[in-house]
Amino acid sequence: MWLRAAAALDLELSHCWLIGDTDADLGAARRASLAGVVIIENPLSAHRRTTLSDSADALTSSITTAVDVVLERMV
Repeated sequence: MWLRAAAALDLELSHCWLIGDTDADLGAARRASLAGVVIIENPLSAHRRTTLSDSADALTSSITTAVDVVLERMV
């Protein structure tokens, strides 16, 4: 999915970030070599996170904070 989107939109995945809330999101972003990953610690998806989520580039409590993190870290 990431590769198709990158090709269709002429994106460089190493400059793209993912904002997600589960280990699966983190894993997909890492496999696609995205620039970074922000995990939102949503209580409703807590059962889908393990200590793997701790390896995200940032953990936040809201989408607003996640966007702020990405904007601050963009090169």
